[in-house]
Amino acid sequence: MNYFTPPNEHYKAVVTKVVGTMPAAKALGFSFHSLEPGRAVLELDVRPELCEHQGWFQGGVIGSLIDFAGASACGTMLKPGHLLMTLDYTVKLLKPSNSQKLFAEGNVVSASGLISTAEVSVWKDEPGKDLCAKGLVSTRNFKTP
Repeated sequence: MNYFTPPNEHYKAVVTKVVGTMPAAKALGFSFHSLEPGRAVLELDVRPELCEHQGWFQGGVIGSLIDFAGASACGTMLKPGHLLMTLDYTVKLLKPSNSQKLFAEGNVVSASGLISTAEVSVWKDEPGKDLCAKGLVSTRNFKTP
């Protein structure tokens, strides 16, 4: 459980709008399962275009989901008038993602004015059930012009 106080009381509206209007997010087709200060859980249903030859989620798709979950969690901690961009992220695929749905939970481990970091867990079919990937996402936070 996170114990963060968001600097922007409108963080849910800001994060869902900014992420939801990104073309890459639209193409992936995930939804927000939950969003709270320092935490974001994304949900992604399986579709043929997201899979490899055996019908399992492809690794690059999982990496993108990790990026969005971690950055969304970090986004909940931004001050009003600020945005972020991913600096880097790592992905560790732990087992095949042969499921109908993935859940990616991003949790902020460090939030500052300049750089934030979140760790991400990806589960098959339901949150907390069957871990298939882990990731770490770092973001660069900046004031919008």
